[in-house]
Amino acid sequence: MRWTRRNVSCGGGHSACGPAARGRGRPVVSGRCQGDRVRAAADALAATPSARLTEGVTPADLAAAEIYPTIVWERGEPLDEVTAHYEALVTYFRAAAREGDGVLLWIG
Repeated sequence: MRWTRRNVSCGGGHSACGPAARGRGRPVVSGRCQGDRVRAAADALAATPSARLTEGVTPADLAAAEIYPTIVWERGEPLDEVTAHYEALVTYFRAAAREGDGVLLWIG
């Protein structure tokens, strides 16, 4: 099944999830508008500077903790890898929130 906004129904009880919201195509799961949850996540991500993720941490620390990709940290590469991915995640969540979209995260 290919998921579209039409595949997701609104549980109601939430003014942002009423018939007017459904008419705008806002995706909803479990009675809450996913756009609201994504917006809250985007705000939280944006409020955390990427430099904070690597504050007080060295590549050796990440290698010792076996944080993927270990080979990068064992070589002593700069922590730009972490911050670059985080900044891309912030941008992704902001775009999804702006469009009122939900986000599905799969860690394989």
